[in-house]
Amino acid sequence: MYIYHVSIDKRLHKIRGNKFRALEYHPVYEQKMHKELHKLYDVLKEQKSSDSIFRFCFYDTHRKAIYSLNNDFKRKPSHILRFKKSDIDNKGFNWQWDEGFNVGEAHLYWVKEKPNSNGYSELGIDFSLIDIEINGQWLPLTNYIDSIRKTIPNRETIQTLSKKESKVSSLSKMVNKLFKRDK
Repeated sequence: MYIYHVSIDKRLHKIRGNKFRALEYHPVYEQKMHKELHKLYDVLKEQKSSDSIFRFCFYDTHRKAIYSLNNDFKRKPSHILRFKKSDIDNKGFNWQWDEGFNVGEAHLYWVKEKPNSNGYSELGIDFSLIDIEINGQWLPLTNYIDSIRKTIPNRETIQTLSKKESKVSSLSKMVNKLFKRDK
């Protein structure tokens, strides 16, 4: 059985490593949803635990994911990812129906872990087990991630380009001063 996740491209592009990981839960931003997670969060806080909760949600049907993509995510470039439910179940995540939907429409998976600087769980699903829908076709997520990593410049390239732009800008100002141009 497959389940489906709508992922914002901006977040997909930030992924490092080769695993799809759960996002850290912040109840301040999610007051109305995930009441059970909120209770667990409160318990952890009362116990002065250093653990955090990391969670992600999946639609039970492709039809629901398409509806969400076209309505909830229409302002943000996004894609639908397809997972085998058993791959997530066997990984060690806790499961419940997502309380923000009717029972049977969406799955909520979560794990309790130590927080980290990137805001994503250590536990994750290997990219080789995930497909992404591109133009109506299911493709391995590894291929998509590899292609976007080739097109996104690394930090070194960005710094080099910034230095060159700065030099060009300075040269342009000098030329304009010489010829007394206002720009």
